[in-house]
Parts: sequence; structure tokens; C-alpha cells
Amino acid sequence: MKKPINETDQLIVGRHYNVRCAKLKMDWGEALLIPIIGEKHKDPQFSVEYEHYHIDGRFANLGSGYKYTVDRNGKTNGIIIVGKYFETEFIEVVVKRLRCQRLTTGIRPPDHAVKYWTWHDTMVGKSCKGRKCPHLGTLMAEENGVLVCPLHNLHGSIESETIIEIPR
Repeated sequence: MKKPINETDQLIVGRHYNVRCAKLKMDWGEALLIPIIGEKHKDPQFSVEYEHYHIDGRFANLGSGYKYTVDRNGKTNGIIIVGKYFETEFIEVVVKRLRCQRLTTGIRPPDHAVKYWTWHDTMVGKSCKGRKCPHLGTLMAEENGVLVCPLHNLHGSIESETIIEIPR
């Protein structure tokens, strides 16, 4: 397997990189390769009890296919569920050479996602020293003058290295 990029690599939009992708098979036979970021995990704090990966919006096309689309900022609420989920079956993680589309990624929690926002509020003030998110230890990226977790959209202060409130 080719060595994939990691969260600490500095990327340049327009260049091609080796990216971890989830290989999915649809019930009708179509195969999809969706770029992923972070490790497989569960999020019981917001009722996501199944193992999943997050979509890496830095490499996803706006119309990556089916429910795995991202907005122009690379944000999505879609996740890659490990195993069989409705008409989608996770097969394996592969590495594919993909073009960097943008430098941002992550989820975009809706205002009405009560469990997410309740969890988010418990994270405010926690340390993100070394630019590591206190949730899963994922390296946070700098975006518009703040640190942002590419998985669950926690924001951190660059100066104080603590999680801060997200404007809603």
C-alpha cells in the first residue's frame, strides 16, 4: 500500500496526494471511493453507536456521489459507516492518488443537533495543547485564525490552546 498523507502534512490546493479512501459497494453494484480522515471510532455522546470514518473534504468532489457530498468548504454531515448500512457496504480502506480541492474539512452541525451542541458545550475550555483536539487527539488545522478539529468541528484558540465557543 502506498504511504498516505497524514493530518500534519502541509497541503497545496491543486496538487495530488496519496489519500486513504473508504471503498464502498452499493447494492446495485456500483463501487465508490470516498476520501477519509482520522481513525475509525464511535461517538456515543451524540448517539452515533456504530464505528465510522469521517469524510476528508479536502479531497472530496462537491458531488462525490450519493450521500457523501461536501459543500464548497469541504464540510459535510455524511460519515462512512463500517459494515453494511442500508444500501451501502464498507469493504476496506485503500490508498488512492487524489487532487487536493481545498484546505478545509469537517462536519457542519445543524443548529437543532441538541446532542452535538450539548457535548460541544462540555468541551469548551478544555486544553488543545500541541494543537491536539481533546476529543480523540486529532491534530487541529488552522482555519481563519482559529484551530479547527477536522472531525467534529471543535474550535480552539491558537493563543490559549483551549477549546472555544463556536459562533452559532
